[in-house]
Amino acid sequence: ELGSFPEAISQCGRRSFNIFSGFNEGEMSECIESSIHLTSACAGCFAASGKYGFVNCKMQCLISWCSKSCLECTAGAKEELRHCVGGDTPQTEPCE
Repeated sequence: ELGSFPEAISQCGRRSFNIFSGFNEGEMSECIESSIHLTSACAGCFAASGKYGFVNCKMQCLISWCSKSCLECTAGAKEELRHCVGGDTPQTEPCE
C-alpha cells in the first residue's frame, strides 16, 4: 500500500542497491533511520531483512516489492526480523 510502513522500508531497500556494488546494508539502515525515524538498532534489523531479500529474492521482487511471489519469498526472513525487533512488524497484502 502506497505510503505504508512496508512500502517505506522497500523504498530504502531499493535506494540501497547499486548495480555495480550490490546491496549496501549500512545505507539501508541509514535511510530507515532518517526517513522513518527508527533507532539504529531497529533500522539494522530491517536492513538485515532487506539483505535477505536481495540475496534470496531478487527475481521474485524485481517487478514489485508487494507482489505475492516477493512477499512469499521474503517471508523467509520474517521470524528473524520479529526476533530482532522484539515483536511483530507491520504486514502488507499482495498488490497484484
